[in-house]
Amino acid sequence: MVVALEALADLQKEINNGPTNLKNQFWAVDSNGKKPQPPIHPEPACRDVICHELKWRVKDKNIRVLPEVRHGDQKNSDIGLLVQPEILLPIIDAKVLVFIWFYG
Repeated sequence: MVVALEALADLQKEINNGPTNLKNQFWAVDSNGKKPQPPIHPEPACRDVICHELKWRVKDKNIRVLPEVRHGDQKNSDIGLLVQPEILLPIIDAKVLVFIWFYG
């Protein structure tokens, strides 16, 4: 499970400080295509970017990244990390995760 959390932390660092402009995948940008600004992109788009970026970070660690996961008590998570067949780490709403990353 630590590997999964480290992958999320690495993704956060790359979004905020990396040279890949991943931040632009979540936010609209200014007319120069540089500075992210509201509004945030729709939740499915944010979820898909997070899933895509996490998949290659954990592919060699025997962790599966699953979009739209249903788990106990009929609750859903936008993203789930299946660490072992019996351990599912649900990730909160993708849009909320993006806000936490950007605004702490």
